[in-house]
Amino acid sequence: MYLDDMQVDALANASGAYRVFILLLTYTGLRWGEASALKVGRVDLDACRAHMVEAYAEDNGKLYVDTPKNHERRSVPIPRFLVEELKLHIQGRGDEELLFTAPQGGPLRARNFRQRFFAPAVVQVGPGTPEGAAGGRHGRRRARDPAPGEPP
Repeated sequence: MYLDDMQVDALANASGAYRVFILLLTYTGLRWGEASALKVGRVDLDACRAHMVEAYAEDNGKLYVDTPKNHERRSVPIPRFLVEELKLHIQGRGDEELLFTAPQGGPLRARNFRQRFFAPAVVQVGPGTPEGAAGGRHGRRRARDPAPGEPP
């Protein structure tokens, strides 16, 4: 099941401080490990691109930095509408800081995020919004305006 733009927006709003994170996952197709390891300096708002050079992975509960899938760096287009929200999120932050962090700082962990933020947001939004529908690699790939260099 795919969500329409209004459902995605409702889910993102229900995610509170993680609104931009949900939108980034949904509209770029970033993998969880890539999005959670993304640093401020790897987001080029002028070019509407996120440069993926590392990703978090987990082994037996231990989080570590790894290369993106297939060990290939890549550049991912960011929709124009999301650039404006990212500008506010990035403002005043250092290039080496994680773009998104856990509430107490440090990297986001998928299981904790799902239990503490995403699942409650799904419940708040209500029927028609299954827990796995928005975000991630198999979510919506494009919506609204394509980024520069991205086909319409």
